[in-house]
Amino acid sequence: MGNIETALNWAVGIANDNRHGYSQAKRYGPDYDCSSLVCQALKTGGFDTGGAQTTQNIRKELCSKGWTAISFSNPSQLKRGDVLLKETATAHVVFCLGDGKIVHASGTHGHPETGDQTGKEICVANYYSNAWNWILRPPGVPVPTPSNLRGNLDFIGMVNGTLNVSGWTIDTSAGGQPNEVHVYIGGTAGAAGVEGHSLGMATLPRPDVERVLPGYGPNHGFSGNIKTNKLGTVEVVVYAIQRSRPDLPHLILYRNTVYLGSGVIGHFDEAKRLNDGTLKVSGWTIDTNAGGQPNEVHIYVGGAAGTSGAEGHGLGAVTVPRPDVEKAHPGYGPNHGFAANIKTKKTGSVDVYAYGICRAQPHLNTFFGTIKADLGRGVVGAFDEARRLDSGTLRVSGWTLDTSGGNEPNAVHIYIGGPSGDPKAEGHNLGLATLSRPDVEKAYPGHGPNHGFAANIKTKKTGVVDVYMYAIQRTRPDLPNPHIGTIKVDMGKA
Repeated sequence: MGNIETALNWAVGIANDNRHGYSQAKRYGPDYDCSSLVCQALKTGGFDTGGAQTTQNIRKELCSKGWTAISFSNPSQLKRGDVLLKETATAHVVFCLGDGKIVHASGTHGHPETGDQTGKEICVANYYSNAWNWILRPPGVPVPTPSNLRGNLDFIGMVNGTLNVSGWTIDTSAGGQPNEVHVYIGGTAGAAGVEGHSLGMATLPRPDVERVLPGYGPNHGFSGNIKTNKLGTVEVVVYAIQRSRPDLPHLILYRNTVYLGSGVIGHFDEAKRLNDGTLKVSGWTIDTNAGGQPNEVHIYVGGAAGTSGAEGHGLGAVTVPRPDVEKAHPGYGPNHGFAANIKTKKTGSVDVYAYGICRAQPHLNTFFGTIKADLGRGVVGAFDEARRLDSGTLRVSGWTLDTSGGNEPNAVHIYIGGPSGDPKAEGHNLGLATLSRPDVEKAYPGHGPNHGFAANIKTKKTGVVDVYMYAIQRTRPDLPNPHIGTIKVDMGKA
């Protein structure tokens, strides 16, 4: 267990010794910067600081070693031995000595050389306001709570593009008088770049709260819809504000990350296979943060975005007129529809996913929905027969069907002595498969009966050979021709 007094005494000793100044280049001695001074002091005091090295990771590392992080609201919270931290772009960390004093490494003050040339580079100073975020309190030190404040956050989430927050709060030291609720989006109160929103006094009727806490009246509920410019997953902090005891910290009703969405709305209307084998998709999308400017749509076939094996297709910006959408969402213009025919290598029943892309932050994709589409089985078939008729003649038969090609037949290629592409193989084009096969029509209704083939092939091959059948793509020549089957045949001796 560390000794905080040993740590503080070491830090004050360094501040009083002008051989030690501020430096980021020599931050581990003889000079120090703000975070290395605090970390070295804690190590001297026997504290395990983990991997703490900078203002960006000191909170995480110390909390992993049993320290408590308390959201800063006012200096009355501070105790001797606290580490006071600001995590924003102008980050800083100091030790609190009590009685309104701190010790810290404040800067070079125009003297980058080793040592403290001004007495201010590492020094004991008065506490000052600096938009602090956190108080880091050592293990074993009690953490005060604002015992006069009670409350609960009942709901937080996005509703119709705004952040809805609701709950209740009572300042028990103020009788029945209501207290305020503040919401900060993007971090704690005072942090750079944070959006602050006051919901005003909590005055909504909450008879359920009055039953549990009688004597304060029924009107201590709050509910508000907040319009925010923040996007994505951000930290949201909800405070119940002190009314009667400004010497105590405000009560944090909620502190966690919330997904605020991307401002992109839309709908996935259609996904179906066309007779030419392509996938037709349509729908609409609006980026509500981009005015009337169109945003893009991405379609994934066979899995969600990022899923192994899923096919991704960027449809570009949406520009198709959708007066129905304009009527439902006025103010963004009429041209926010999309419609496209996609060439896909997928077959069978697949899930098709649609995403609207945020213009301002393209990594924030809004998932519109999934439609199951039957893309057919592509080219199918069977290699029924391959046998020797006589010396030099091979009999072959079977069937093939391009399920994306309606009733139209597709061709058959036969290779003897090796697969397609083997220089030793003999290739034979049998032309289109047009023989009547009522059994195939029964198994694949809607494509007609004439998809069989039968032929006698003259070959120079002798002995035992492998005979390969390939069905040729008709509607999708960009796809490979499927290998339907192989039959071993003894063609006899020459």
